[in-house]
Amino acid sequence: DRRVINVYLLGVGFMLIFTAFTTCGNIEQTVIRSLTNTSFSGSGYNSLAIIYGVFSASNLIAPSVVAVVGPKMSMVFSGLVYSGYVVSFSKPMTWSFYITSIL
Repeated sequence: DRRVINVYLLGVGFMLIFTAFTTCGNIEQTVIRSLTNTSFSGSGYNSLAIIYGVFSASNLIAPSVVAVVGPKMSMVFSGLVYSGYVVSFSKPMTWSFYITSIL
């Protein structure tokens, strides 16, 4: 059945996104300490505090956003935001690091 295949693909896709996101969250302070770029002044601990603070606050409005935007577009947007956070590690800049933590 096509619907079962779609659910399977969606599950695998989000599993891969969350695997990358969790890996970045677990190693970000180690990566930050190893940077030789002196203009970067971010902290992995502050980033995680921002991420989970925003998660807590956004859980209050998430059902309303999904009802207005729709589940499909909500998942597309969340996948893009998670991917943006992972990509922000490719060229670390303080402003992009904290903005992607907020989003």
